[in-house]
Amino acid sequence: MTDDDQISRIEAALEAGPTPGPWFVSNLLGFAVASIAKTRIVSDQAPSDKVEIDARFIAACNPTAIRALLDERGKLLEALTKANAQTEHFEREWYLRGDEIERLRDALHRISLGSQNSMESKNALGKIARTALENTDAR
Repeated sequence: MTDDDQISRIEAALEAGPTPGPWFVSNLLGFAVASIAKTRIVSDQAPSDKVEIDARFIAACNPTAIRALLDERGKLLEALTKANAQTEHFEREWYLRGDEIERLRDALHRISLGSQNSMESKNALGKIARTALENTDAR
C-alpha cells in the first residue's frame, strides 16, 4: 500500500464521522479508550502492559489529532512543492549565467589578443561582450 493509499483511507475514515475526541484511557475492569461523551471506543477486559500501551496509542490518535497531522502534512507538501520549483528556477538561472560567463570569457580572451584582431573583429567582440553584460544586468 502506498503512502497516498494510507492517507486516503485515513481521510475517508475521518469523513465517515468517528466519535469526536478528545479520547482518554480508562482502566476500570481492563482498559478502554473512551471519549468525553463517555462513548466506549475500544476495550479489552484482560489488563496487560501491551493492552494499556495500545489503548494509550489509540487514544492519542483521536480524530482531532489526526486532522491536525493531515493539515500539517498538507502545508509541508505545499512548502516542498514551492521549494522544488524555486530550486529548479535557480538551477536554470545558474546554467544560463554559466553560458553567459563562458561567452564573456571567450570574448575577453579574444579582445585581450588586441593587435592581432582586425577592427571588424574587435567591434564584433565588443558587441558580444556588451550583449552578454546587458543580459546579466537585466536579471
